[in-house]
Amino acid sequence: MAVSSSRWLRLSRFLVLGVLVLLFSAYFLSRSEYRPFSRPTWPSVEGNKEDYIGQDKDTFIREAAAWEIDGEYNDGPLRDLCSGKEWQPGLIFKCDNAFGGVGNIRNIILTCIRYAIEAGATSLIIPKIEERDAGLIELHAGTTLPFTYMFDEDFFITSLTTACPQISIITSESLLDASISRAGLTPKDLGHAFKVDRVMDFASIWRSLFDTWVHDFGAPSGFSASKQILVSITPSFFEFPILHDSASFIATFGRILRFNPSILHLAATVLYALDKEYKLNLEPAKTGIPAEGKFYGAHLRTDVDAVAASFASYEEQSSAYLSAAKEHKLAFIYLASGSPADIKRFSKTAEKMGMKVTTKLALLENVGEFEEELKEMKSLTWDQQALLDYMVLLRSSHFGGTWASSFSYNIVFRRHVVIGDGTWIPSRMALEARDIEERGLDLEARNELIEGRWESIEEEKLANGECYKDKINTVFGPPRMGIWFELSMWP
Repeated sequence: MAVSSSRWLRLSRFLVLGVLVLLFSAYFLSRSEYRPFSRPTWPSVEGNKEDYIGQDKDTFIREAAAWEIDGEYNDGPLRDLCSGKEWQPGLIFKCDNAFGGVGNIRNIILTCIRYAIEAGATSLIIPKIEERDAGLIELHAGTTLPFTYMFDEDFFITSLTTACPQISIITSESLLDASISRAGLTPKDLGHAFKVDRVMDFASIWRSLFDTWVHDFGAPSGFSASKQILVSITPSFFEFPILHDSASFIATFGRILRFNPSILHLAATVLYALDKEYKLNLEPAKTGIPAEGKFYGAHLRTDVDAVAASFASYEEQSSAYLSAAKEHKLAFIYLASGSPADIKRFSKTAEKMGMKVTTKLALLENVGEFEEELKEMKSLTWDQQALLDYMVLLRSSHFGGTWASSFSYNIVFRRHVVIGDGTWIPSRMALEARDIEERGLDLEARNELIEGRWESIEEEKLANGECYKDKINTVFGPPRMGIWFELSMWP
C-alpha cells in the first residue's frame, strides 16, 4: 500500500510539471514577436486616464487658437530686408489669383510679395484666391474668393506694413484710376538659368532685369507717384530661391499669412476634442518642438486628384505611416485624409497593430458636445477643412507626409523652423542643389553662410523610401523628389 502511494505521488508530480510546461509554452507563443501585427509595448489606446488633467474648454480653445508653433512673430528679418531696398513710387503690384491647396496658395502669395519687395513696389493690392473645383482635379473653378477665404486680412496688413512702411495696401483694384498703365509679368521669364529645372538661379540680378523690363516694355514712357503703373504677377508656384535670403528671414516670412480666426477657432476645438477623447494632456499654449509621446500625425493623400496625378499609392503611404508610428511608439494617429474609404481601411489595419486612428470629423461627431462646430466645419470647402488638419498636424509628436504633396512639405517646414530655434537649417541636399560645393566653401564658411545654425554637414540618415527627415518629421518618397520644395517653399 505504501509503495502504491509513492508511485501515485511521483505520477502526480509529473502531471503537475507537464501542465506547467504546457501553460508556459502557451504563454510564450502568445507573446511571440513573429505573430502578424504583434502589438508593441506602448501605452494603451484607452489613453492615460489616471494621469489626465481635465482642462477648461474655453481657456484651452482660446490659447490653442492664438498659438503658433514658433511663438511670437519676429518681424525683424522682414524689416531688415525692406530697409535695404530701393523703392519706386508709383509702382503697384497685383498678385494674380492664387489657386490649389493651402501649400500652393501660401507659396504663390508669399512669392509674389517677395517679388514686390525686390522690385521696390510701393503699393500692393490684397491678393485673392481662386476656388478649386468641387471634383478636386480642376484647380480653376472660376470663382474668385477674398483673401479671408483662408487668411486673416487684418493681421496680414498690419504685419506687412509695420515691417515695411514703404508699402501701402490697396484693398481692391476697383479703387485704382481706370486710366493707369497696366502690364503683366511672369517673373521667371526675365532670366534663363534655373536649378532643378524650375527654381531660378538669377535672384541676385532679378531687380536689374525687372527695371530693364519696366523701362523697355512695362512703362516705356516712365512712371511716378502721379503716373502709376500696375504690374500683374502671374502665379509663381515654386521658383523663387528661398536660400537667396537669410536663414532668419526664411523662417519668419510666412508668418504674415495667419489663417482666418474662425478657422483657427475650429482647429483649436478639434485639438481640444482630441485631447479630451484620448487623455493626452496637451498644452495648448506651449510653443517649440512638440511634446514626445502624444500622437503621430499622418497625411494620407489618396484623394481622386492625387490618384490622377500619380501620387504614391495608398499601400505605399499607409505602410510608411503605420511603420513610422510603431517605430516612434505612438499609439494614437491623427489622420488627415479626404478619402473616407481609405480612412476606414487604414484604421482597421492600425487597430490590428494596436493603434487607434482618429480624424477631425470623428472627433467632432463622437464627443457629442460639438454640434455647432461640426455643422460649421461641414459648411467649409474641402480646402478650408484642410486648414484644420494643418493646425492639428503641427502639434503631432512626429509627422509623416508624402513627397508629391505641397501640403505635407508645408507642414514639415513650419515644424522644422522650431528645430532651428526660429531660424532655418537647410538640408545638405538643398545646399548641394544650390551649388555650394562648386563655390569651394569650407565647413566654416558653409556654417557662416547659414548663420551657424546647420547642425551637421554629414549626410542625413535617410532610410530607403525617405526623401526628407529631421527629428520630428519624415517625408516618404524617392530620393530628391521633393528637392524643389526645399529650394523654393516658404515655411
